[in-house]
Amino acid sequence: MYNVVLGDIHPSTICVEISRLPDSLRDLLEVLISDYPAESMAEFIETYARTDKVMPDDKTLGFVVVNKNKKAVALSFSKIPDGIRENVLEICSKYRDKNFQVEVDIG
Repeated sequence: MYNVVLGDIHPSTICVEISRLPDSLRDLLEVLISDYPAESMAEFIETYARTDKVMPDDKTLGFVVVNKNKKAVALSFSKIPDGIRENVLEICSKYRDKNFQVEVDIG
């Protein structure tokens, strides 16, 4: 689940399937550094937000909280499949390269 704050723009909360986490996290960085964050966020939501029905066996594995003005990103996950975990950690370094404070807590 993402919770994204882009300055004066209303926070966006969306659910993303865990298999799409690396791609969505990579694309979110582009939203954050965009000259048009509102438009970019709308496209991000359209691309990544889960729109199908929630099923009984679905569960939230974690959260990504982003605040553009504070240049802060926090990831907290109970578990992530190994291949995805490495990709996420690699993408976090790209956020750091853009001067975002990044906290990662993966169980």
